[in-house]
Amino acid sequence: MNFCCIDPADIDLSDTRFSLLHFSSSLHTEDNTTGDVQALGLLHPPLVLKQEENTLLLSGKEYVEFAVKNNKPTITVLALDQTKVTSTFIFEMLLQHKQLGKNLSSIEQAVFIKKALSQCSKDEVLAFLPMMGLKKKKHILNELTSLLDLSSTAQYALHSGTLSLRGAKKLLCFSKDDQNLLTRTITELQLGGSKQQMLIEAVSELCKRENNDAEKILELWQQQEIGKQYNGPQKASALLKWLKLRCSPRATAAEDEFQNFCRQLSLPKGVTIHHTTAFENDQITLTIDFATKKQLAALWPQLKECLGTSHLS
Repeated sequence: MNFCCIDPADIDLSDTRFSLLHFSSSLHTEDNTTGDVQALGLLHPPLVLKQEENTLLLSGKEYVEFAVKNNKPTITVLALDQTKVTSTFIFEMLLQHKQLGKNLSSIEQAVFIKKALSQCSKDEVLAFLPMMGLKKKKHILNELTSLLDLSSTAQYALHSGTLSLRGAKKLLCFSKDDQNLLTRTITELQLGGSKQQMLIEAVSELCKRENNDAEKILELWQQQEIGKQYNGPQKASALLKWLKLRCSPRATAAEDEFQNFCRQLSLPKGVTIHHTTAFENDQITLTIDFATKKQLAALWPQLKECLGTSHLS
């Protein structure tokens, strides 16, 4: 392994054997790369594999593209000699180079694992997991590679950070069309991690209960909302509320009734009441905030008299 200078035009950029992305990334625009260094990060010398007939790019495509676009006659690369290295060493160097200055996305990790498994033993690939900040567990290999069963739309959303890893795993139980629909909904409504979970889990439950697909479920909601004007957060809130009501109509009705009860009481500042977790009974808890222990002590005789000794036993 050594540094050397080569003509960037000699590198075949169409060869994607070691690429960790199998879809086009909108992060890499056609604008002049000179103005995109902040977005791309520090451009390290590319990692290449010297073969008898050609030079194969392992990592650093942005650097090479920049050089070709700007007619650079030569570039400095870190070269591995194919006759002197093992497949395991190549993938180890690839992983280290890819993680210079940034962590791999879950999709990049998945592609790396899949490609490494095609040329290395499972035990050798397991050793790469700690290098990615993951536990050295066999089930993690399966969990990562299963992400490649997602639709391209869902994979890109996961790669770009729009879709959470937990949400992506939940999407695997849906068809590709439903994955695309739910991913577009999450993207359009800018749903964060917890709200993504609420959406996916609620739609999944309704699909099973009603023997329907996600498209039909969301169409029902859209038909009810025709003519209503929402901004993004309002639309997200309305959808999640509708799904919650459809999944648990009794619990939703009980919550609405409880909130009406609270409003009727006109509770003063510092006084709140709480119901049991799932309305399993009618028990209510009253909470009163006091600024100090002294304030509570001063009011306690009156409170004790109002409550009655039977409530305090």
